[in-house]
Amino acid sequence: MAMRLSEMHPALVHFPLTLLPVAVGTDTIGAITRNRRLYEVGRWSIVGAAVATAVAGLFGLIAQEAIDVDDDGRNILKTHRSLNLGLFGALTAMSLIRTRQREPRICYLIAGLGAFTVAIFSAYLGGRLVYDHGAGVVRTRGLGVSDEELTLRNTVHAASQAARDLGRGVKHTAQDLRKGDIVPTLMTTRRTT
Repeated sequence: MAMRLSEMHPALVHFPLTLLPVAVGTDTIGAITRNRRLYEVGRWSIVGAAVATAVAGLFGLIAQEAIDVDDDGRNILKTHRSLNLGLFGALTAMSLIRTRQREPRICYLIAGLGAFTVAIFSAYLGGRLVYDHGAGVVRTRGLGVSDEELTLRNTVHAASQAARDLGRGVKHTAQDLRKGDIVPTLMTTRRTT
């Protein structure tokens, strides 16, 4: 069974969504029990969460260029992307701080809880992209024309297409950030009918 590189994003997001609560949870339990082994698990799990967020984010930029969604879906995508960029920054800062500490501080643990809240909300938005707007769902024409299955025969072509999509993803992200189009889903009010 062939896989598209844009399909890697939903597979990879499980790592930061798992490693972040493991990091904060083991550090919290370690702080309560004074267990040094749990501190080590927490310290390296937050580093793993930051790295996993970066990898999932890179494939997210590839995926955003491979899907076809309506305007509301595009706003959800922009919000999802911006929250994840902020989350990556926060997790990177947290991992740099935590690797320098023998034991976690209360501010770190509170920041971890906040980061996990943002991660869950962003994952919810990613789910809405798929379930409400058909992002990446072939039967609903949720895929753009650039998304191609990865096979042994076309590995180089698919990888170069993914590199172009990644470049366009970075470009579109920068354009949206310059315009202040960062979290449009959170900035618009829902109309009720």
